Amino acid sequence: MADIVITDTNVSAVAGASKEVGVAGVAIDAGKWVYIVASTGKLGLADADGSESSGAVGIAVNAAVAADQQVQYVTSGDVNVGSVLAVGTVYGISTTAGSMGLLSDRLSTDYVSVCGYGKTASVLTVSRINTGLQVP
Repeated sequence: MADIVITDTNVSAVAGASKEVGVAGVAIDAGKWVYIVASTGKLGLADADGSESSGAVGIAVNAAVAADQQVQYVTSGDVNVGSVLAVGTVYGISTTAGSMGLLSDRLSTDYVSVCGYGKTASVLTVSRINTGLQVP
């Protein structure tokens, strides 16, 4: 199955979600998964292609149109993402930078990182697990 397409204007944190703020190292849209780049301390777009980049820290809830802008991201709790989810389905970081898809879609050599699950058709419960493991 393809990645979940999240429209940035549909993204918002639900009250009670845990949030942090970081500095973008690249342009980041709301709804994209981010990780902290070890060499710069800035946020990059998470993907399942590498052990570092698969270590997502959260989902962006505002956009940075260029590097060096602040980005707020949810680390746990609920996020509105628009009506794109299946209830009870577990989602993981995909090989497309910043995107998520079905966890079951990970292929050989992809790194496995859980993003969360569909609480409703439009609410994702962020429940990150960065395993550091590759699919054999």
